[in-house]
Amino acid sequence: MNILKKLFLLVWISAFLVTVKCADFYGYGVIPHLAYGGDYWRTILIITNKSKTQPSLTSIDFFESNGNNASLTFLGSNGTTYTANNNLGVRLPPLTSIRLETINMPTTLKTGWAKFYSVEGEADVFVVFRAKFPPSMNRADYESVVFPEIGYVHEVLVPFDNRNGFGTALALVNFGDNTNTFTITIRNVNGDVLGTYTETMLDKTQMAYQTADRWSATVGAAGSIHIRGEYSSFAALTLLFNPSLSMTSSTSVTVK
Repeated sequence: MNILKKLFLLVWISAFLVTVKCADFYGYGVIPHLAYGGDYWRTILIITNKSKTQPSLTSIDFFESNGNNASLTFLGSNGTTYTANNNLGVRLPPLTSIRLETINMPTTLKTGWAKFYSVEGEADVFVVFRAKFPPSMNRADYESVVFPEIGYVHEVLVPFDNRNGFGTALALVNFGDNTNTFTITIRNVNGDVLGTYTETMLDKTQMAYQTADRWSATVGAAGSIHIRGEYSSFAALTLLFNPSLSMTSSTSVTVK
């Protein structure tokens, strides 16, 4: 390879890395957890076209936790019913937003994950999890907002708190095409290592569980969960439940 070609290659690689580092990644994301069905759970997708001039077309793929294609039905805030047999396409005019809430849900709770990308224009998607209780229970509904993850990093950190009746649930999705092995390191608030675990996940699969049920080192403790994947095609989030059963979500943080 002559010096001119080498120089061109270096410039191209540098430009690519700067673009990846600085890009906003609008119009693409992985939603690590969906929950719908059973007695209470609803999943709400909120899609927003932020362009002033361009219509948008957003494609969303849905998967069950075992990696199989998922079928869901949504009622849009525009009154339209949307059926997703693994994939759903949603068009929006400029500067508009739509809310899609799961309906016709299964009698047993189902979980999974989704990924989306903009086919046309630039639209973003985030999720609201809602627990909707019947009037006979005499308690308010609760919900939590979850923003999408980009993925494509090898290490992330998520907070947890399993003290005094609080419970932290974790959702982890391997959205790539390879089996992924994860090293899980549990640290307390002082940074001390409480335990280390290994998890292996097939491609396109997802796990969602209470951390105290999965990793004994988190029982009665608070701190952080350090997740390192063999491949970078994964995303994670946590849901913190307090004793009153309200819920707060937290996205993962990239480890530098």
